[in-house]
Amino acid sequence: MPTQPEKQYKNKAGWWTTQSEGGTQVTADTIVKETDTVVWARWSDINVAVTFNANGGAFSDGSTSHTEATEVLGNAYTLDAET
Repeated sequence: MPTQPEKQYKNKAGWWTTQSEGGTQVTADTIVKETDTVVWARWSDINVAVTFNANGGAFSDGSTSHTEATEVLGNAYTLDAET
């Protein structure tokens, strides 16, 4: 099997017989009956929890910290604004 290329901010999800959803995962143990077989590298999102500290204050719900789960988007995070 070829080495799966790195993709920044993504986890490797292996080699598959289709480019997107579905298909079969291909490993070194997979028996290939065709002479030429195309395989596709897939990645999964890296999810993180970001905690904000009110730094001596409080959020609108009265808490002093707030944790938001989000996926990593480059070096930026997308978070919902607090209302």
